[in-house]
Amino acid sequence: MNETILVVDDDASTLTLLNEFLTGIGYSTFIAIDGEQALKIIETISPDLVLMDAMMPNMDGFDATKQLKRRIDTTDVPVIFMTGLRETHYLLKGLESGGVDYVSKPLNLEALAARIQVHLTNAQHSKSAKLALDESHQSMIYLSKTGELIWINSLAQSVLNQLGLNEPWEHSHLKKDIVLWLSDNPLKGEEKHFHVDDQTLTVKFLGEQYTQEYLFSLSIDQTKAGKAALQNAFALTARESEILLWIAQGKSNAEVALILDLSPRTVNKHLESVYRKLGVDNRTSAATLCFKYLH
Repeated sequence: MNETILVVDDDASTLTLLNEFLTGIGYSTFIAIDGEQALKIIETISPDLVLMDAMMPNMDGFDATKQLKRRIDTTDVPVIFMTGLRETHYLLKGLESGGVDYVSKPLNLEALAARIQVHLTNAQHSKSAKLALDESHQSMIYLSKTGELIWINSLAQSVLNQLGLNEPWEHSHLKKDIVLWLSDNPLKGEEKHFHVDDQTLTVKFLGEQYTQEYLFSLSIDQTKAGKAALQNAFALTARESEILLWIAQGKSNAEVALILDLSPRTVNKHLESVYRKLGVDNRTSAATLCFKYLH
């Protein structure tokens, strides 16, 4: 094992017990005595899992977990609450703040070790799935039914930046529009167009991945001005700039060939020239550079 676990508890004896136990079975550990200290530690290290005491002075575990889940780099880190509180209200509060599980004090260390392993494995599977999506050359965004941002890949973030949607996601009009669309139960593969200033954003519904968690792809209908700008900036031909814009919207070579009535081989040849002129060696880098320049 080489996973890192952050243990957060204001009780020194609990910290000592867990530190000795976890290091003894192969984990690396960091310890914090309250939520504020835990968040400071997370600024320098990214743990694989957090064991969080619910009730602590200064900042309790519920508030600390909410802040941890707002960070892009730690939003997927599983948090297991440790609590002596038995009331259902507190257990629900832990889950609502972003926890994935809870264990009761006094701790059963063997049962805790088993739960830790389960959640570490689930987190790794989730990370692998998101990495695969991130490398799919499509702009992907993953939302809850209420529109909360679960995950977004770099290409989708570039799309939002290009549209000038730099406000916090929880306050954006696009979030409200997508939630309203979800209330109509869209079919998998269905698309909806949203107008942002003088640009059109196409959002494609890719289906429900888990219970009330939904995956979407984003693309922008580019203007002639955008094509001309890319041509001038990177010395592209008109066809090359057109292909680059479609690639930046997540289209495969085969799809671009169909859209532009070209052979896939011709698209490949144009892309080789595009990569050379942009000084990149893959589709993701080319798409990201395209978005950054247009923004």
